[in-house]
Amino acid sequence: MKAPKEILILTSTWFYMMYPAYLRFAQKNGWHITLCERSAPPKDWHGDGVITMMLNTPTMVGFVKYLKSRGIPCVDILNAVPSLKLPCVVSDYVAAAQLAARHFRDCGFRHTAFFAMEHTKMHDELYGHFVRATKGETPRRWIWPEKTANPNNYVAHTKWVRSLLRKTPLPIAVWCFNDYNAASFADICSKAGFKIPEDVAILGHGDITMHTQTAVVPLSSVAVNWERRARTACSLLDRLMKGGTPPERPIAIKPLGVTIRKSTDAIAIANQTLRKAICTATDSGQRAYSVDQIARAMDTPRSTLNALSKDELGKSLHDAINAERMRKAERLLADTDMKLSAIATDLGFCHASYFIRLFRTAKGMTPTEWRKSAQTPVRPRDPTPREAPPPPGS
Repeated sequence: MKAPKEILILTSTWFYMMYPAYLRFAQKNGWHITLCERSAPPKDWHGDGVITMMLNTPTMVGFVKYLKSRGIPCVDILNAVPSLKLPCVVSDYVAAAQLAARHFRDCGFRHTAFFAMEHTKMHDELYGHFVRATKGETPRRWIWPEKTANPNNYVAHTKWVRSLLRKTPLPIAVWCFNDYNAASFADICSKAGFKIPEDVAILGHGDITMHTQTAVVPLSSVAVNWERRARTACSLLDRLMKGGTPPERPIAIKPLGVTIRKSTDAIAIANQTLRKAICTATDSGQRAYSVDQIARAMDTPRSTLNALSKDELGKSLHDAINAERMRKAERLLADTDMKLSAIATDLGFCHASYFIRLFRTAKGMTPTEWRKSAQTPVRPRDPTPREAPPPPGS
């Protein structure tokens, strides 16, 4: 019987989303995998190949040099130390930045920012990609100056974020370096009294459910294709162990898209009076409001509200409210199993029949038909991973 290949994977809990793909490849190809924390590689390890999440530390750099001296192939999934010239499989940061910028643009945000809780060259490069992808006002650069994220900095981070937001025009949309940063940012915003997403819309990066689903508000995120990234790294290592030639450039894996959750589920409305009027009519748990009722409740003439709406959104308040209801209905239809009657009530409609009729007029199909199409998406066939100029890893 053929002996299994001995494979070492130096990783961290951050990249647990790649583990299932590693397992499937190992079972199919007769690999025996040893998982090890990347900061503590085993001394004098002997085996056939390594997949590593590289760190620029003396210990890891020394370990990679040891592997090279013994002719053991090594594939990096981070590219944090390009000087080592390791074969790399990384996330396509250029494409991720383009998705983030387009998502904010689609939501109508004029003010944007990039947030990170530590500062390395990788953070600067991702911010640069975001700036180039953004049309209009340059995104604000909110990057903490220290090179390593430190949980003990929570109080300092909180004061820093609060000071940034107090002198920033709202609403603002913030793209965070990863989902952990996004969850921390959301926690600070919430405790400081800023509404998510009405005041601050927050977008993560990675779509790691442990962070996106447990934050103070469910987080939207640019979804990394973890499955393909892991599978491509395994395939590349397998090729190298068989004597294949390494790629000249890192292989960049495109993201799957933006997973939209509540943290960016809002239209950007700068005028506070207009925003309150639309939120009153569309927020979950509110009773059904007519435009006249909203005007009376806010002690603001209907004509004033209509003028504000036409000035900022180019439509009457009635049409703006219904447009926001339709946008929220799309998310509820795609992401929940709520009955149509419950969705209608949640969005402030008196009758489900009116909601269904309005939705059909706006979308050209019934809510049930739209839900079926949204919950069974057809993704384009993922192309063969392309070799691209070295982007930083995710």
